[in-house]
Amino acid sequence: MAIKLLVLFLISYLCGSIPSSIWVCKAYFGKDIRKHGSGNAGATNVYRTFGWKPAIVVAGFDVFKGWLPVAILANLTWFSHGLSARALILSQMGAGCFAICGHVWTVFGGFKGGKGIATAAGMLWALFPIALPTCLLVFGLTVFITGHVSLGSILAAMSLPLILLLFDTFNLGHAPTELIGFAVLFFFFVIWTHRTNVKRLLNGTEQSFRTKKEGTTHDPS
Repeated sequence: MAIKLLVLFLISYLCGSIPSSIWVCKAYFGKDIRKHGSGNAGATNVYRTFGWKPAIVVAGFDVFKGWLPVAILANLTWFSHGLSARALILSQMGAGCFAICGHVWTVFGGFKGGKGIATAAGMLWALFPIALPTCLLVFGLTVFITGHVSLGSILAAMSLPLILLLFDTFNLGHAPTELIGFAVLFFFFVIWTHRTNVKRLLNGTEQSFRTKKEGTTHDPS
């Protein structure tokens, strides 16, 4: 069983490692997204640098990278045969975590990737889909009010364990204890991946989602 889990986690990491932002920007614009804008290989930086069309492609693929290992790969008979319900959930969570790590530290991009939010959303979509719309609402409202994607990501991650607990309390859906524990740890992980953003938020220099950096914008149409 240990060998099967290692194979699952390795494939999940490689799946998460697919550097969608790097490859899309290289293919269509001939540029490395990590050398433009904030230097982050994520959908937000793609939007600021090259526009909304490639950003949507990148974001959608990053979500898919988190969903696929959890919803499909971990449930394949070769991996899941003989597992108890609890063990299956743990293997799914492990697959999702490795996919997130692959996105943040992509082996195909010099171990410099994105910040894991979209890939984590894909993982949540597979594990507890009814909580995802509420997290997206928190994210969307925050970005709409403040213009800061980083703050929206942080508050959405902070709200996730609370949302899971509320769903469980009001019998809207039972969230496994392991998933709640992951949600708490993921919040601190998000704080770490957004540590430079947090500093800029505190000193008032964080870039607004509504403002594109001059000299880097390129209309993909």
